[in-house]
Amino acid sequence: IRANLKELYLNLNHLKFLP
Repeated sequence: IRANLKELYLNLNHLKFLP
C-alpha cells in the first residue's frame, strides 16, 4: 500500500472532475 493511496486519490479527483 504505497502508491495505492496516490492512485486512489487521483482516480477520485478524475471522477469528481467528470460530470
